Amino acid sequence: MRLLPYLAFLLPHLAIAAEPTGEIQAHVYILSRMYGIEEELIHAIVKTESNYDTKAIGKRYKERGLMQLRPTFFPKAKLDVASNLRMGVKYLAKVREICYPKYADAWFVCYNTGPYAKKLAKPTLHSYYRKVQYAKKEQAKAKIHARSIAQSEGMSLDP
Repeated sequence: MRLLPYLAFLLPHLAIAAEPTGEIQAHVYILSRMYGIEEELIHAIVKTESNYDTKAIGKRYKERGLMQLRPTFFPKAKLDVASNLRMGVKYLAKVREICYPKYADAWFVCYNTGPYAKKLAKPTLHSYYRKVQYAKKEQAKAKIHARSIAQSEGMSLDP
């Protein structure tokens, strides 16, 4: 019986969504082509930031939505999928312009630290870098697993 109050406290804090909906996938597909950012990276950032919870609100800065946009910097940031992803990916593209020369393939760390933050000595050691890379690897594993299931079931992409 003592476990029940603990579970009642814990349940609201557990992530609701762990997989992207079709709507999220469609927006990410379009935005990745608009801004030239790989889909896998956008998905990994969304997974890291909000675990695909469209109603996620950050505790410290009250960041909002899938991309966890701070109201201080994005006062018009909403929780709806389309506008939150659009604003977040647009910001991500801006971050790439500013941070790519500094960090090469770890430029996306600036999405978390801010593009004008003090230069990191080794951005690949930053916890955000590791979290995003882990999310990308998990996506790749999930795709391989789904492909193997489809093949074992005799499914084909051919019409």
